[in-house]
This record gives sequence, C-alpha cells and structure tokens, in this order.
Amino acid sequence: MRPAVPKDDDRDCAWGEAASGVRFGLRAPARDLEAGSTILLELSCENRGLTPIWVFGFNASYPRSLKVSPPKPDRAYIRVSFGDVNVLHPPEAFVRIQPGEIRTTGLDLSFAFDRRGVGGFPVAFAYEQVRAATMVRAWAPLDGRVPLTGVADIAVHRARSLHEAGIDDRVEAHLDGLLQSGDPSTVEQLRALGPGGAAFAARRVARVLAGGTEAMLGWRALDALE
Repeated sequence: MRPAVPKDDDRDCAWGEAASGVRFGLRAPARDLEAGSTILLELSCENRGLTPIWVFGFNASYPRSLKVSPPKPDRAYIRVSFGDVNVLHPPEAFVRIQPGEIRTTGLDLSFAFDRRGVGGFPVAFAYEQVRAATMVRAWAPLDGRVPLTGVADIAVHRARSLHEAGIDDRVEAHLDGLLQSGDPSTVEQLRALGPGGAAFAARRVARVLAGGTEAMLGWRALDALE
C-alpha cells in the first residue's frame, strides 16, 4: 500500500501525512532522466507545529548515508531512508526548523538507479528516528510512527549517448544476450561497433555492485573491456 499523498500545489511535491505537526515531502527531478545520469531527488521537511524542532539529514556540511530498499509484497514503492540511525550524532548533524518553516535537502540516488536500468520507479522516503549524542532533542513523532513522504514517480529512459552511437534497443538487447551467455564473439562484436560498443560495455560495468544477473553482466562487460 502506498503512503498517503495529500493534494498540494507546492511545485508537485509529494507530501506525506503530518506526524506530530511535521510532514515530509519528496520531489522527483523535473527533467527527463537517462540511464546512467545523475538522479537527485529533493526532500523537504515542514514544521507545522508551534515549537522549533531538530531534524537530521538537512545539514549539507554533515556527512550522511542513504539506505535503499526495493519494493516488497506489502509496498509497491522503493523505500529510501537515512542509514545513520545506529550512531549517536553531534549537534552539527541536526538543523533547527522553526514553526511554519520548510527546509530542503537533496538525495542523490544515482548509485541505486545505475543498477536498475530503465523504467518507471515509485519512490518514497521514510524519516527514521536518529539519536543525538548531546543535549539536542532530536525530533521524533510522539506516537512512534515512521513518517513517510508521498510517492514520487521517477521515469528513467534509455541513454541518449548509446542511441547516438548506433546502439538502439535491438542492438542493446542482442549485446546483453551475448554477455549473459558468455559468447566468445562478444569482444569482436563490441569492437565492430566502435565507440558505441565501448560505451555500452562501460555502462554495463557500472552494474557490478548489483545482485544476480545484473552483476554478472557487469563483470562480463569488464572482462570484455579488458
């Protein structure tokens, strides 16, 4: 089941339901996204309460990590959250948001979508509680729930650079088949395609950190480049 997406005219931001006077919103890039391009989503936090709050992840100068979980039977969207919940963080990890104020940060998900190829991907962000190491009282919902944004739909298209190099959908599928089967002619066929063959192999190498078949394609593409 998708988290609620209240109607809102704030630049197409997918807002979630408010929890203890605070709500989070997610906005997908307005431009068309290509496979292998930078995929940066905008995360917003709005304080609708009457008192200031301290939240994690909105200070650009403080390092943080992201945790990405694929869709599951009980939710059709990709779940993104901060991966720093098991660490005690210093005061500079938090920002103070005044009543009526909205703070925004960017979520670079390029590393995750490099492995997913092309298609449509629903994404929602979950703000899990982060602990402070000092007297800062990190915000958390009073009822203990994990607040969610609405669902932002991301469409990733095939890489224009491959098409411009003569690698259309048919050729790309053929080359994937060669890599998957371990065909000994793969290197020669890639070489015959010139820069397009090299660009195709380089994009497949980016998938070596994925799982299953995607990782296998990446490693075989690396072998071909070598």
